[in-house]
Amino acid sequence: MYIFVLVVGAGFVDLALTGRDRAQQTLYRIVFAVVWFLFVIRYYYGGDIYTYVPIYEHLHPWQWYLRHPDHYEYEHGYILFCAILKGLGLSYYWMTAIVTTFYFAVIALLFRRIKRHKTIALTILVMLDYNLIFAAHRQCLSVSFFLLMVLLMDKRKYVWALLCAWLTVEMHKSGIFIVSLAWLFFLVHHHKLERWFFIGILVLLFLMLVLPVSTISSAIISSLPLPESFVLSLNLHLALGRQFQAAWLLYAAAVVFMEYYLQNRNDIGRGTEAAVIMGLLLTALFYHYFYLLWRIRSFFLPVLIMYLFRVVQDAEDAEPLRENAMTIVKNLSLMLVLCFFAYRAVFFEIGTHKFRANLHSPGGKNIYTPCTVFDLRHHSRTYLRQERLKIAECYWFYDFIPEKDQFQIKKPAH
Repeated sequence: MYIFVLVVGAGFVDLALTGRDRAQQTLYRIVFAVVWFLFVIRYYYGGDIYTYVPIYEHLHPWQWYLRHPDHYEYEHGYILFCAILKGLGLSYYWMTAIVTTFYFAVIALLFRRIKRHKTIALTILVMLDYNLIFAAHRQCLSVSFFLLMVLLMDKRKYVWALLCAWLTVEMHKSGIFIVSLAWLFFLVHHHKLERWFFIGILVLLFLMLVLPVSTISSAIISSLPLPESFVLSLNLHLALGRQFQAAWLLYAAAVVFMEYYLQNRNDIGRGTEAAVIMGLLLTALFYHYFYLLWRIRSFFLPVLIMYLFRVVQDAEDAEPLRENAMTIVKNLSLMLVLCFFAYRAVFFEIGTHKFRANLHSPGGKNIYTPCTVFDLRHHSRTYLRQERLKIAECYWFYDFIPEKDQFQIKKPAH
């Protein structure tokens, strides 16, 4: 919540500094450093520590895994990465700090291509992808390598790009799907994106808004000759769908701005445009299934944000009169987006107080209750570790796992 307040407030300040590019750059550097610091100091934070911490603490030396290729708990790249860090004597906390720092370093490289309003771009990224940054270590590494791959593709350094593509897959299994699509679009797309593509995406978004896609897709999946466990997993993800979502307005507005300002953009790079094509198509096709989309959106969201801001700003620089009607619409849209995020932050905080786990966890805490390295001044590492793992266990049993899956987790002892 502290991070939400910081980035949303800084976004409003950034908007107020429109036309003062140097002040915006200074604000961005300060906010970026503070946000990185606040994410890095988290200590045994979130729900995923329930599985990540025990695995990290019981890792074998990395050479052992090379001799036993069938004994990896997660993807090979992630396990070897953690085993090397543990072999160097680094604790679980330092592993999370390194992953977070690597991600923010890549984001900094990507956002260098944005000319103005970088703080608002950072606000959008943090508000939409906070879970990736603080909890999803495997996917955070995978996303970081994917973004590096896109940047290398733009610079035509294909050997290094292929290496990053391999690391993307090795860090998280979903990477194979994203990397394959990105390279497919990169190989078949040789010209700059045209306006008809964005119009088509907008039409597809409208269709997803009015059609009962959830019912149709469930029927199709049930009829496919797939393993029963695979069908159950897909149906679980697809069941967590919603036809009307406020996020639809964000997606549609972004596409409209890209289409309107597209004609005056400078060359950004084929790798970026391939990622944009993939990102917009997946966003439109999986709009209904927010839970499934959240799992894959992190790969292309930073690229979409950078592309949107860059296209708009290139067009503004090409116009002799920047203060026109569309500029007013743009600034009003940014204001509404920041207000929406402010509302979401308040709603998020209220929601955490309604967790059922609060009634069973130590001290009534939940996975979002702050815990940082500075808490070590008052409690031992052992105490904090046990408390946070118990909080995470209560969250998974009482607030996340559906009733039919609760047997997979041992009920927490009170």
